[in-house]
Amino acid sequence: MACLVVILSGFVDLPRLFSVGSISLLGILSVVYFCAGLLLLPHLSLGVSLLSTKILPLLAFSLWAAISLLWTPVPLHGIQNILVVSSMLIMIWVAEGTASVDPSFAFWLVRMVHRGVLLAIALYASSMIIFGPGTSDVIGARSFGVFALFGVAHCLAKWRYGSRAGLLEALVLTLLIGLSQSRLALGIAVALFPLAQLPGAKIGRLIRMAAVMVTATVASYWALIYFDSLRNRFLTGDLSLKVGSWAINVSGRLSFWRVTRQSFEEAPIWGKGAGSAEVLIESVFV
Repeated sequence: MACLVVILSGFVDLPRLFSVGSISLLGILSVVYFCAGLLLLPHLSLGVSLLSTKILPLLAFSLWAAISLLWTPVPLHGIQNILVVSSMLIMIWVAEGTASVDPSFAFWLVRMVHRGVLLAIALYASSMIIFGPGTSDVIGARSFGVFALFGVAHCLAKWRYGSRAGLLEALVLTLLIGLSQSRLALGIAVALFPLAQLPGAKIGRLIRMAAVMVTATVASYWALIYFDSLRNRFLTGDLSLKVGSWAINVSGRLSFWRVTRQSFEEAPIWGKGAGSAEVLIESVFV
């Protein structure tokens, strides 16, 4: 089950291109993952606490979102998001329970996630060769950028604990994220480099962190200056965000948040239910 989920995740959002009636294959997979997770819950080890303090906030959020379907005006729009969050919660329980019985499962899962990232890289890199940087024709650029962050974090973790190959892999992944022109994902990826070398007990780690921070900053600035497509992605369009003397393209997000905040102020305690913000934004901007 874990193998199937991880490998299919390597396709990122490609299943959105296929549909069965009015439901995309991506939506169908969300339902399948949730139902499969429910079937696995009864087999959890007795030593696994479903109310662990580490995941209690996620559990509370999932329950509240599900309850809000009772008063949302558009329940169908909220169900898929709730299924995705709930599936993640269930998979955390299942992974914890499996690892408590078989500790080698954790190492196996890390390897499988790495293979899933490699699959996503192969698919997106191939689509860039055909359609050019920033393409979303096969896999969504933003979706790829966010998914590739798992790979960046994994590779940087290897680097932190002595693997120089991990640093090289993280750099290549960050380059691909940059070519996808996913700005938020690129910013997070760059920030992960110094975070991976947070100061420990030794001064050497502090020096390494400073060196990586300077290198990542210079490389990002160089890419922004010399890559026209990336620069245009940042500095043209909706320039409603000011960072010093730079005006940053936020693709209308500030307008989205402004409308969403106004809706929140109308029902600050109970909210308007899962899916309501999506429908609101579509009604105003689409």
